[in-house]
Amino acid sequence: MKLTRESLLGIIRQYHPLFEETELQQPLKESRIDSINQLNIRIEIEKFTGYYFSHKEWFSFNTFEQITDFFESGK
Repeated sequence: MKLTRESLLGIIRQYHPLFEETELQQPLKESRIDSINQLNIRIEIEKFTGYYFSHKEWFSFNTFEQITDFFESGK
């Protein structure tokens, strides 16, 4: 499945219900989401899309928005 902003927000809100769409642009290191839940979100994204990131690829993303951009570019 293709990951859209809306589907990503749904995944994130499973772990952080008050997450706002504007936070997609915030650097992950400054996010209110702890590293354990960021890992859970990564796993959910991989399950949802069927695409599994290498660690290097995953850590190249600075924001959640960059993850949706990655999928919108044709992955």
